[in-house]
Amino acid sequence: MSNSAQKTDHEHSAHGYHGFSWKALFWPSTNHFIIGLQYLFTGIFMACVGVFMAYVFRMQLAWPGTEVPLFGFVGPGDYNTMVTIHGTIMIFWVAMPVLIAALGNFLIPLMIGADDMVFPRLNCLSYWVFLLSAIILVISLFVPGGGFGGGWTAYPPLSADASYSLTKWGQTLWVLAVAHEFVAFLGMDRNLVDAHIDDVGTGLDLGIDRPGQEIHVLIDDAGGDMTDDGALLILPVLGEAGGEIKAPRRPRQILV
Repeated sequence: MSNSAQKTDHEHSAHGYHGFSWKALFWPSTNHFIIGLQYLFTGIFMACVGVFMAYVFRMQLAWPGTEVPLFGFVGPGDYNTMVTIHGTIMIFWVAMPVLIAALGNFLIPLMIGADDMVFPRLNCLSYWVFLLSAIILVISLFVPGGGFGGGWTAYPPLSADASYSLTKWGQTLWVLAVAHEFVAFLGMDRNLVDAHIDDVGTGLDLGIDRPGQEIHVLIDDAGGDMTDDGALLILPVLGEAGGEIKAPRRPRQILV
């Protein structure tokens, strides 16, 4: 076997394309290709949930006061919940996992010439925390009082008052789900940012140690790096804001 053929086999094996099994999707894995598929299929499932909710509240707008096929009568609390959870899902459980996590895991190691992400175990942990957040969000729809109905942006003071959002447990679980999702993507973004810096392959150069010199980097790679840097800065702030929404409902809690 020639050296080029041996090199090709090694690259395919390193990136997880050789001997792929669908069973691997249901178990923890440190392979960036498997984790990318896990994010992708989870995002597709959540997209189906979000699209169904959009169908329900838009049917209610088209024919108010009538039963919606496959759902039933849509009350005020149901309507608020559908709009809120639909927006939350499409941003945090569809756009972020599919466009950032899935594509990032698929493409970034290939584009920069790396065998895998910088922290494979953190990459694995991030996905399973993300999956837990999705499960919590779905469970919040079936608790007494229904899911959170304070708007997907959760602007206070209305979102912090259960009498306006028409929920109690739903609000608590919504905040908990969003907090877990933010923790998962902090780990994911940390991996992607470090991949740009530490695993730059042949022909790519960030120019960090040579100020003022020419930089050689893929435009998609640079754009992804800017997105990940922004997420690392904003996600902790959003997580803290979500905690402040929940905090006033707990007795004798002091906001610092």
